Amino acid sequence: MAWFEPELESLLAVAAALLDESGTLIEANAGFLWLIKMEKVQPIGTHVEQFFIQPDFATLVCAQPDADGKIYHGLLTIGDYMGQTRTLRARVWRVAAQLRVLAEHDIGELERLNHTVLELNRDYANVQRTLAQTNLKLQRLNSELELHRDHLEELVAARTSELDRARCRRSRQPRQKHLPRQHEPRIAHPAECHPRLLQ
Repeated sequence: MAWFEPELESLLAVAAALLDESGTLIEANAGFLWLIKMEKVQPIGTHVEQFFIQPDFATLVCAQPDADGKIYHGLLTIGDYMGQTRTLRARVWRVAAQLRVLAEHDIGELERLNHTVLELNRDYANVQRTLAQTNLKLQRLNSELELHRDHLEELVAARTSELDRARCRRSRQPRQKHLPRQHEPRIAHPAECHPRLLQ
């Protein structure tokens, strides 16, 4: 007979378990088995103390109970050190050398996480939209650059053709012969004409 209500047995939002002080699982509902990833096996009789992360199982065992037998009330992190963990709001009691764990997912925290996920999705959609717009702009710019490049190639080809035609025309014209430069008559110095001036 389970110590928790039968209505809790199939719930995943609530985790309920009964363990002895060595960490051996005696009873558990679907929510607790889902947390420790043992929902598809028969875990009763299995040591599960390693799944208590914060506080750890040894801390719970050593805790002193209050008048109602409660040894812990607060956030309890359950899961795998090397894998996924979940933090729940929990109460733990010690009754006849056994630990009763009753925990529920923090709805407020889930709401905050859901809000964060929605914001991240919005940001992701905005980034995708911005990237798509930027990509379209780049494609337009690339098309314009290709048009300019084609036009420039046409201009270069036309100018090259003009230069080739001009070169052909010059090569067909007869070359003019350079006539030797005629010597200008030498003008005699006055002293040469009048030797007396030299004296």
